[in-house]
Amino acid sequence: MLDYHRYQFSWYVLQGLKERAKVLGLDLVTHPLSDKGTQALTDLLNQEDIGGMLALTVDDPAILDVVVNLKKPAVLVNSEDPLMRLSSVMPCNRSATRMAADYLVSHGHRDILFLIHPGRRTIEQRHEGWQESMRYFQLPCSEQQVISVTDWLPELAEQAVVAWFREKKRTCTAILCANDSLALGAINGLQRLGLDVPGDISVVGMNDLPQAEFASPPLTTVHLPVQEIGVIALELLQDIIVGNVTIPRRIELACAMVERQSVAALNAS
Repeated sequence: MLDYHRYQFSWYVLQGLKERAKVLGLDLVTHPLSDKGTQALTDLLNQEDIGGMLALTVDDPAILDVVVNLKKPAVLVNSEDPLMRLSSVMPCNRSATRMAADYLVSHGHRDILFLIHPGRRTIEQRHEGWQESMRYFQLPCSEQQVISVTDWLPELAEQAVVAWFREKKRTCTAILCANDSLALGAINGLQRLGLDVPGDISVVGMNDLPQAEFASPPLTTVHLPVQEIGVIALELLQDIIVGNVTIPRRIELACAMVERQSVAALNAS
């Protein structure tokens, strides 16, 4: 797994894994990935008492190649193998963002920005969900409406939103964010500019992390079944180990809107 101290989503998935492993009487050994390459991972997986592997939020092609070549049972959690050599369990990121964008459109919003930290394939799928919704409703979705940041830190989102509005010298009616941390930063940035959320601009996040409920205003977001992802991944790994599953499969879980107070309805024309 990646450093879960910096990725709350991964931390909650890990909790679901640990709880399910305890119920099943399994030993779950965590191994944080580092910049030292894949040798430590290879050495670990070569141990005879390691029955299988769960790779949590890992996209690195080199690591995926190592896992495939070791030929040990493995399941990717919150990521996927583009070549479908490995099974995976993840939320349906594209439909989750499509749902959020549709929700904003249903509330009368027509000019919707997308705030993203690009790079991971799962996040690009969220970008595609926003585009899909905008195109369905014949609304603009050019790159001019995408705000990119270099990390998931709220302060970077705040800075990016402030800079975007000052540079573009224009307004929108809503910002859809690729996760809750960016959404909270966006709210701070809008408030710095003297804009009211949701009176002037609505904001929607994604993940439904605990702090979203206690934001000011409480954040409307998309709930991802985080702990369920870990549970299903562990059960799938067990099925692979005992031979019940022989063909790699990709499992995507549905998500749900969580309505709070960061979205205002407009009069749709």
